[in-house]
Amino acid sequence: SIIHKKSFFTMLLLHPLTVFLLFCYTISTIVDNLPTKLSLNAESRNVFPDHEDSTEITIFDMLRNSSQFNHVGVKNNSYILRGGWPKFWKKKNLAVGDTLIFMRDTNSRYIISIKRAFKPSATVGPYQSIVRRYQGSVNTVEDALGHIMGGNVFQVLFHPSVCSYLVDSHRIGLSRAIGYVNHMRVNYLGRAA
Repeated sequence: SIIHKKSFFTMLLLHPLTVFLLFCYTISTIVDNLPTKLSLNAESRNVFPDHEDSTEITIFDMLRNSSQFNHVGVKNNSYILRGGWPKFWKKKNLAVGDTLIFMRDTNSRYIISIKRAFKPSATVGPYQSIVRRYQGSVNTVEDALGHIMGGNVFQVLFHPSVCSYLVDSHRIGLSRAIGYVNHMRVNYLGRAA
C-alpha cells in the first residue's frame, strides 16, 4: 500500500489549531547580519519559566515545525532565546521591523508566528502591473486548494491570519520585495518550472 504524508492543508482543515496570544515582540535592531540571540521584553516574564540557568525549550511555528532554543532567565527580568536562534532567523528570513507573535496552544506548546514589517515602497511599481494583468481571483480555501493541486497561477487576497500559513511565501510573486499588509492582493505562481 502507498502511504501518503498528510499535507499542511489537510491538517489545517481537519485539525484546526486553537491558540492563545501570550505577547508580541517587534525586532527593533540587530548587532550583526545574523543575531546570535533574542533578548525578549518584560512581557515574556510571565510566559517562560523563571530561572537563571539555561533550559532547552521547543517552539513550534504555525506549520507545526519545531525549533529548539536555549532559554535563559536573567536577574534583570530580561529573557533570552539563544542556541537555535540564528538557524531560526535564517530559516524564517527575519528582518528588523518584523513582529514575533508568541502563543500557546491547548496542549501548552509554545507557538511563534511572524508578522512581516510593512515596506511602503514595495507596493508600487512592477507589483501593481502584475495585479492589473491578472485575470481572476481566489475567494475560498477550496478554490485555492484546487489551483494548488492543479499547479495553476492564481491570486490571493492576503489576510495575515490565514494566507501567510496557507500559501508558502516562496511561491508568491515578488514575495521577498513585498511588505504584506491586510487585504493586499498577491499572486501564487503555481508549480516551479
